[in-house]
Amino acid sequence: MIQLKKEDNWEGPEGIHTAVLREIRVTERIVGGKMVTTIRPVFHLTSLTSPRYNFVVAKNYPLTDPDRLKADFESWLGDKFYDLADANGKISREALDSLVGKTADLYVIHIHNDSHKAPFCHVAAIAPSGSLPSQN
Repeated sequence: MIQLKKEDNWEGPEGIHTAVLREIRVTERIVGGKMVTTIRPVFHLTSLTSPRYNFVVAKNYPLTDPDRLKADFESWLGDKFYDLADANGKISREALDSLVGKTADLYVIHIHNDSHKAPFCHVAAIAPSGSLPSQN
């Protein structure tokens, strides 16, 4: 038997999908003359199957606005979100990485932009696995 290596496809369809957190990326870039660190969880949409692709989506959380990450992760993890933080309320990279492999329901919407051929796949909601209504 031959196992084909699948390519990542960042053009997942709109809708509600079951997903697994594949990795947490931390990036830095200059915005408005200042260095901005961003947390970027990358999810594999496991409810979609293809012999050619792994459908993936991600969402950026700049550390300059931690309330966005808190809101999404708290809706996904509930009170367990606070277990990630130390006594000072800081969440380490290791704590974020401990979430890799955890499942979630994602609500993905498309944002169209004339300057790009494909739509931007925006993760509008992250929720516990099985909690968003199925589209089937």
